[in-house]
Amino acid sequence: MLRKIRLTVAIFFFVLITLLFLDFTGTLHGWFDWMAKIQFLPALLALNVGVVIA
Repeated sequence: MLRKIRLTVAIFFFVLITLLFLDFTGTLHGWFDWMAKIQFLPALLALNVGVVIA
């Protein structure tokens, strides 16, 4: 049960972050910019230089 919940939440975040990067008008940034920030912080803390540069 916990695996299904985790998978559902992961897919939900994946879709919304993908839409955030594909949104050229900027309308979704007002709603979902916090998700990009919380995804950036773990990449920075893990010192993934390639991810941070990309």
